[in-house]
Amino acid sequence: MERIKLLEKEQASESSQKTLDALTQGGKIINIFKAMANSPAVIKTFLGISGALAEKTLDTKIVESIGLQIAYLNGCEYCQAAHSYLAKGVLSEDEISDARKGKSSDAKTQAALDFAGSVMKNAGKVSDDEFTKIKKAGFSDGEILEIVTVVTLNFFTNAINNVSQTRVDFPKP
Repeated sequence: MERIKLLEKEQASESSQKTLDALTQGGKIINIFKAMANSPAVIKTFLGISGALAEKTLDTKIVESIGLQIAYLNGCEYCQAAHSYLAKGVLSEDEISDARKGKSSDAKTQAALDFAGSVMKNAGKVSDDEFTKIKKAGFSDGEILEIVTVVTLNFFTNAINNVSQTRVDFPKP
């Protein structure tokens, strides 16, 4: 059972209701957004960061691979299910399975996963060697910062779900 109450739209504050409208797809509000609706600041933070990432230059396959890896590293059952479901549009089943473990057969994606894993595990304190490797893999300064932001957004949602014990409303991987 969830620790944080899942709010239906009509139970949320007016501010959260407006944000929920922007996050609703097909008339359905997923459970993480119902939990976030308890705080207009939290749900707006998610919408702001995820909305800004719509302008990313990183490949969507890399972004989804990082999401899978970070969810696995943080033991977030909800995000593992959500990213496994969402990744099916861009990754094969084998790529999804590998990404959870921080692995990819694509060298550039592997470099991104190595860097993202280090950012997560070391609170952003990556070594000079790790930074040199991500640059040599062909990532621009902007893309490196996007990787950090993707890690941060995923940690944010992982932490929300782990604290809330949000009931998974996606097919389990």
